[in-house]
Amino acid sequence: MQFQFFPLRFEFIARESLCFPPGKAGNILRGALGVIFKRIACVPECHDPRTCVVRESCPYARVFEPVANGVGPSGLADSPRPFVFRARHLDGHTVQPGQSFYFDLHVFSLAPEVLAYFVLTFAALAREGLGPRRGKAELQRVRRLALGDVPE
Repeated sequence: MQFQFFPLRFEFIARESLCFPPGKAGNILRGALGVIFKRIACVPECHDPRTCVVRESCPYARVFEPVANGVGPSGLADSPRPFVFRARHLDGHTVQPGQSFYFDLHVFSLAPEVLAYFVLTFAALAREGLGPRRGKAELQRVRRLALGDVPE
């Protein structure tokens, strides 16, 4: 059995000061991802992704609010989200204007549209602001990491 995923690195330039409180970088990124991803991917009529009539084809519902198709093990009433952030190196750091920063995102979906939505979402998020003070940044590039570059 072969396990496939996309280890991606999102690289930015800070346009304003961005603060990542200690222990919060992953939570900040995940929360912001959910808000912007839903805005970009969901149809305007959707009020609840769990009951949306287009749920099966909605990238947001499949990626950010997946549900299990049956009974799962304890703690997995819903399917796990098919992504993991690697951003611990940002915990407790403030990125000054003009400085570069990055985070890694491991995506466990091979669907090309899912990758496109992540790129669109983080580009929009950077423009709108990130972190407690909503500091703005610019997405410079997204690249696939070689497996030897993937931190454990």
